[in-house]
Amino acid sequence: ETTDMEFKLWQNLENRRYLVVLDGLVSISDWNSLFAVLPHTNGSRILLTTHLNVKEINHIDPQIAPIKLPYLDVKHGEELFCQRVFGTIEPPQIYRSKGYYKNVHNISTGLPLAITVLAGILRSKLIPMEWDVIFEQLESNGQPKPVRSIWSLAFDDLPHYVKSCFLYFASVSENVILYPDRLVRLWIAEGFVMPKKAETLEDVGFDYLKELVARGLVQVMEKDAGGSIKLVAIHNLLHAFVESEAQDSSFLEIHHHANVVNPNA
Repeated sequence: ETTDMEFKLWQNLENRRYLVVLDGLVSISDWNSLFAVLPHTNGSRILLTTHLNVKEINHIDPQIAPIKLPYLDVKHGEELFCQRVFGTIEPPQIYRSKGYYKNVHNISTGLPLAITVLAGILRSKLIPMEWDVIFEQLESNGQPKPVRSIWSLAFDDLPHYVKSCFLYFASVSENVILYPDRLVRLWIAEGFVMPKKAETLEDVGFDYLKELVARGLVQVMEKDAGGSIKLVAIHNLLHAFVESEAQDSSFLEIHHHANVVNPNA
């Protein structure tokens, strides 16, 4: 049984050549339901990015070899890390002499998001000993802990007044792009933004948002001509973390349509 939307999609694409881009597929059922309503027009293509194993995905043309995107190698990973931590300043000598990037690469395995979030934690630590403590928390007998440990540590390291603002992202669906001024007003309405002398609540809220951006926890999707933040979003992996953290800490309850609300909770 097809819905109106599926029928309209089929109608629009039938007898036409199309390119469908499906970014970040996480569920086989999503793929199957989409594939079922795409007309098989000659010359049409579907471009798919996913963490799923290619063998799991049905109807893929075996003659089209998938392009596997590797994580960042040591050189490019270090460039990203230094850019996030030191900006345009040359890293201090101790950074080179202690070989800190070996630890970063070991923990992040070259995953760009992990490098960015780890850099967000370390950029506020000025003393080498503080860096050593962070690495100790993210490694066990020289082996990196699961990548989720980086998200947990980044959350724990947030100033207390920004934590609620970050958890608030659990209330929006993943892959949603947000207008920062609306987001800040929602934070204000929830009472998350603390008043400061000589600053409006909006200004303080934007400072909170900039803090989350600087720590790599929120992505700037677009800036305006003056360089101000125009659109923001949160990465899927971080959204999943925020959802579970918000639920575990009783910040908010999340019920998908399949879940029945427990009246005693």
